[in-house]
Parts: sequence; C-alpha cells; structure tokens
Amino acid sequence: MKTKFKKILSAYEKNALPAEGLRPSAVLVPLFKKDNQDTLLFTKRNQNVAHHKGEICFPGGMMDDTDKDLIHTALREVYEEVGIQPEAVEILGSLDEIVTPTGFHITPFLGIFPYPYSFQVNKDEIDLLLEIPFEIFLDSKKVSYQERTYSGKTIQMPFYQWQGHTIWGATGLIVKQIVDLILKVEQEKQSA
Repeated sequence: MKTKFKKILSAYEKNALPAEGLRPSAVLVPLFKKDNQDTLLFTKRNQNVAHHKGEICFPGGMMDDTDKDLIHTALREVYEEVGIQPEAVEILGSLDEIVTPTGFHITPFLGIFPYPYSFQVNKDEIDLLLEIPFEIFLDSKKVSYQERTYSGKTIQMPFYQWQGHTIWGATGLIVKQIVDLILKVEQEKQSA
C-alpha cells in the first residue's frame, strides 16, 4: 500500500492553483490498513464549527502563523481533531490543490499511519469518525455526479454514498483524484 501510493504520487504532477486572496489551508488524507484493506479516515464535523457544518471531510484547516508550511498545518490539524501524533504519520505526497466557494485554498496531503490507533476525538469540532475501505470508492455504484459550478468552472461533482453518509464537495474531489490516479495506473499495467 505505502509503496504503491508513494510511487504514484512521486510521478504525479499536481495542479497548482493561484492562492491570492484565499485562505491557505491543508488537509491530511489519512490512510491505514484495517482488516487487510486500504482504508481512509474521515471526520463528520459537528454543528458548532464555523464552516462546513455536518459535512464529511478529512482532518484539516487553515494555516496558522506558527505553521512552518502546509504539511505542518495538516499534521497539526489531524492531531487537534483526532489525536494522531504528527510523528505517527508518514506523508506520501500531495494532490491537486482545490479552491472552495467559501474562500479556502486547500492543499491535500496523503499520509499513512499505523492502525489500530487510540484516537482522541475533539468533540468541539467532530461528531464522528468514519473508517471507509478504499475499495468502496472504486465501486461505480457508490458514486453519482451532479453538475456544479466550482472554482469558476462547471464540473461533474462526485457524490459518494457509504452507510447513509454522503461524501462530496472538496472532500469528494480529493477522493476522486485518488481514485483516478489508481485507475490510471491499473489501466497502464493492463495495456503494457
């Protein structure tokens, strides 16, 4: 798992977007092995947070003055939200930057951590942790698309369904990036 994702991301030229006038932010896409399956960790935000109330997302947030870079932001946020120690995470690479309609410029980082892990959920921000097997996102029956205007462009926004939860918006776009990268590599292997 680690080698596969690291190799894919090291060869990937990510799409950088202009950040002027936007709030620099980062998320960690936490990846781990559970029951011999690649699994992603998501959070469900509660109704007390300022932005994205009740949404399913990856741990993350805005860059602080004390953060030396956006990787530090992602690691600080995952620690503050779910208690994963920064030294427990190995960053495998970054994905395309995303700009949200709410003015955030997000850099997603894919990171792996050991599991099981003793999570410490920050109840001031998070209602629930979701551990979703990655293979769910590869199932075309679990995704639908709706046309949305996003970052000034009309796109097909993915909506993933899992056990009554909907993953969409910036988080859905990040998941789709990972799925597309995996599928591209698999197609290249088959045609070689």
